[in-house]
Amino acid sequence: MLAGDTSPLPFLAGALRRSLEQYPWVRDGLPRTERQILAALAAGASRGGDVYLASRRPEERIFMGDATFWHRVSMLAAGPHPLVDVDAPPLREGFPHEGTVRLTDTGRAVLDGRADWIRLNGIDRWLGGVHLHGADAQWRWDAEAGRLRRTGAA
Repeated sequence: MLAGDTSPLPFLAGALRRSLEQYPWVRDGLPRTERQILAALAAGASRGGDVYLASRRPEERIFMGDATFWHRVSMLAAGPHPLVDVDAPPLREGFPHEGTVRLTDTGRAVLDGRADWIRLNGIDRWLGGVHLHGADAQWRWDAEAGRLRRTGAA
């Protein structure tokens, strides 16, 4: 569909591509959103609100709100090999914008392409009608080729 003519719907190609970029990437297992969060941390952002704003800058259009952001951060902080460490006060109203988020050594290795987030921590995520689960993702986004690749994992 991306290779076809989407000109009658001018935002369709960008929306489809952005949706596909939420699949784990072949290089490091990070979806685009998580990669942008880790990149914001690597660039020096640490306060929750600053990380949120910095991670949104690369977006062509508004993609997520703060609730989705904090959900993604919590996923990065979970598992046997967390990619981030979160130091946030107890939730009152809203989200811990004054809390801090730090990149772990494992997070830096994944961001640098020296490790794979999914192979380290596994995955259990639905993307549309596709259930990615297990020690590897059955489908991964190949940014260079601009398409999904089946990994053979079941």
